[in-house]
Parts: sequence; C-alpha cells; structure tokens
Amino acid sequence: MNTVNETAPNKAINSGNEVLLMTDILWYLLVSALFAGKIYPATIERSAKILINSFLQEQDHYEAFSEFCHRVFMTRYYILQNPGYLFTNSVIHWLDPGNKHGFAGTAGWYNKLILKRKTKPGLLADLKAFTEAILDIAKDKSGENFQYWSGWFYEKNAVDQLLMIQRVGAQIGYTGEKKIMNDEWGEGLCGKS
Repeated sequence: MNTVNETAPNKAINSGNEVLLMTDILWYLLVSALFAGKIYPATIERSAKILINSFLQEQDHYEAFSEFCHRVFMTRYYILQNPGYLFTNSVIHWLDPGNKHGFAGTAGWYNKLILKRKTKPGLLADLKAFTEAILDIAKDKSGENFQYWSGWFYEKNAVDQLLMIQRVGAQIGYTGEKKIMNDEWGEGLCGKS
C-alpha cells in the first residue's frame, strides 16, 4: 500500500502534529460513533488513519476536520433512524473513497446541510460546536476544560454529542498525546522529522 507521501502532496508538514492529532480524534470518533464495541488490530487502525489523514490533507484541515465529524454524525443518525439498515462492519470498507454507500456517499448529505445553513445558520449548531469542543479538549486535557464542554452539551440537551465528547475525550485524554509524540501509527503520514 502506498503511503500518503507517495500519493498526494503533503500539506501536513506545515501543520505537523495538529493534523496527526486531528487524525487520531477522527479515528476515535469514527470507531466510537459507528463501530462501538469493535476492536481493530493495529494494521486496520493504521490503514484507516492513512485514509483519514489523506482526507484532511485534501483541503484546509480545519474545514476537513469539521466536515468529517459532520459526516460521521449524519451516518450515525441515519443508522439510528433506520434500524433495519445493514451497515458494514468494516471500517476500511466504510472509508473507501470508491464506496458510495460509505463515507464517500455522505458527501451529498453534507453539501445539502451546508446549503440549508445558508438560510438557517443555527441548523445543527451542536455539530458545529462538537468539532470545536473535541479539538479543544484534545489540546487542553484539563479536567476543567472537559467538564466545561460536557456541561455545555448537557445544557443544550445534545445527548449524542455529549456521549461522543465523553467517549472520544476519554480516549484522547489517555492515549492521544502518546500517539502523537511517538508517531506510533506511521512515519509516512507527515514525513520524517
């Protein structure tokens, strides 16, 4: 399998660890929101992170991060509202850019949401806030910050976002810094230091 450096221009070099942090967060969100209870081997995790990292590097990484979060939540909502829907149990299959029933297929949903927000800017504001909150929690791992954001989503009755803040926040609180500092999931993502 080609590394990201071999297949695309590497925009992450300038943003360094931040793109790696975003990649880790999105991996944890994806697994927590859509594949809860499944444990993946390191090889699958690394392959998924390469796909996520590639997506982050295709455009402004903040915009891509927000879009990815939105698309995961929209998929989660779809699955929860359609209990008979047969969802893939392969995270790599869902992330495959050629799978129109996976992540690639959510692009249309996201584009419709963006169009609706032009006339209703507050539409799904809790999703917009989630992207800011989870990134803030990853950068400031203090208990006060985690409690602030948990309380914010609780007050807004944004139960699903609160659940994901708790799940993903706990994961990045214990492992996020270690993974970034040691770059355990691969040198090829952002080049050699």
